[in-house]
Amino acid sequence: MGCDMKNTPYWLFNIAYLLFLLPVIYSLIQELASGDKATPVLSISVGPLESLVSAAIWLPFMLLCYLCQRWALARLGWKQGAKPARQQKDDFVRMSYINVGLLFLARISKRIVQSRATATEQCWGGSKVCLGFYEIGFLFLVFYYAAFFSVLFEMVRFIDLTISIHVFSKPKGLWIVVVGAVVVVAVLRAHAVYAFSQGDEFGWAYLGWIGLMFAAHAIAIAVTPAAFRRIDARQHESGSSRQDDDSVKLHVHHWYWTFFAAHFPVFDTTLSYVAQALFLGVYIHGVGCFGLEPIFEPDHKDLARVHHREDEMTEEIS
Repeated sequence: MGCDMKNTPYWLFNIAYLLFLLPVIYSLIQELASGDKATPVLSISVGPLESLVSAAIWLPFMLLCYLCQRWALARLGWKQGAKPARQQKDDFVRMSYINVGLLFLARISKRIVQSRATATEQCWGGSKVCLGFYEIGFLFLVFYYAAFFSVLFEMVRFIDLTISIHVFSKPKGLWIVVVGAVVVVAVLRAHAVYAFSQGDEFGWAYLGWIGLMFAAHAIAIAVTPAAFRRIDARQHESGSSRQDDDSVKLHVHHWYWTFFAAHFPVFDTTLSYVAQALFLGVYIHGVGCFGLEPIFEPDHKDLARVHHREDEMTEEIS
C-alpha cells in the first residue's frame, strides 16, 4: 500500500503549511487581542506521585508515537531512514532519557497530570492526581503535530524548495522560511513578555537561558578539530593527509532544534500549550524517522574537493 505525493502542487503545500501553523497563529492573535496581563508559569516543582504518574503516561505515549509513525510511513511508502535493530534499540533508550528531561525541565508533567486538590474541571484518576480534557488534549495535539508534520515532510520532497544559504534565489523556499521565521519570532516575543510578567529577575533569567544555549553552540562551532587532536595528543597519520577530521559542518536536524525549543514554552497559556505541542510533534518525527543524529557531520563537499586535489597531485607526481 502506498500514497504517492509526487504530484503535490505548490499551492496545496502552502495550504497544508498554513493549516499546520494555524493553531499557533490563532493563539498569537488571541494574545494580542487580550493585551498585557499576568501570566502564570508552570511550576517546576513536582510531587513524588505526580512525577511517577506523569512518567508512566509520557514515556509509553512517546514510544507509541514513535512506533505508529514508523509503521504508518513504511506502509505509505513515505521517506524515513532505514534503521537496523541496534539503532532502534539505541534510539529507544536514548529517547527515554531525553523524554524524562523534557518531562521535568520542560515542565510537561504539569501538562499531562494535575493535582486532584487543584483540579478546576472534571478529571479521571486517583485521589491525588488525575487527567482532564486539558491533559488528554495536550497528548492528542502532540500526536496530531507529529502526524501532520509527516505529511508536510513528504510533500516538501516534491516541491522546488531550497532552504539553505541560497534561499534568497528561490522565491518558494524564501516564502516558507519567512513565514516560519515570523511565527517563531512572534512566539519568542510573546514568551519574553510572559517571562517578564513574572518579574524582571525571572525575565532576564529566561532570556539568559536562551542566550546560554546559543553561546554553547557558538563555542562548539568555534573550536577547531585541530584543538581536539591536541587534547588527544594526536596528529594526522602519515598516510592520512586528506584531513577527514577537519571536514566538519553543522547540520541542525529538525529533531534537535525543536527539542531545545520545547523547553521554553513553560507558561500556562494557550499559545505556550500549542507551541510546546508543535515542537514536541516535530521532535518525535525527527527521532522516529531518522534517529538521534549528530549535528556535526563530515562536510562531504569539502572532502570531495580535498580528495580531488590530492588525486591531481598524485597524478602529477606519477
